[in-house]
Amino acid sequence: MIYGIYVIDFIKPEQGFEYIESYKNNEAIIPTVLFLDINMPTMSGWEFLEKFDKLDEKVKEQFSVYITSSSIDDRDIEMAKANRYIKRYIVKPANVAVIKKLYNEIAEINL
Repeated sequence: MIYGIYVIDFIKPEQGFEYIESYKNNEAIIPTVLFLDINMPTMSGWEFLEKFDKLDEKVKEQFSVYITSSSIDDRDIEMAKANRYIKRYIVKPANVAVIKKLYNEIAEINL
């Protein structure tokens, strides 16, 4: 736990997805921020979001998804803007101003 916030990271996207699927068994609403990279070892962030889209609405509504990527490709940025689950596209490495803005945005989610 960091500053009262639980941080869980996954190296394999499949493990992260399994964790997200487990939300279907929770009765409580748990606001959760998901930082998702486009380029992951075994599936892309876009493939991950295709699977995410098929989850129960009760699960999806608990997540605020932020794309983190070193890609500055306009196609990736436009795909992120068009995806209803993605709150923001963050180009890595992020500078201090971006991190502060992101912190304030996430604080409003009431984690």
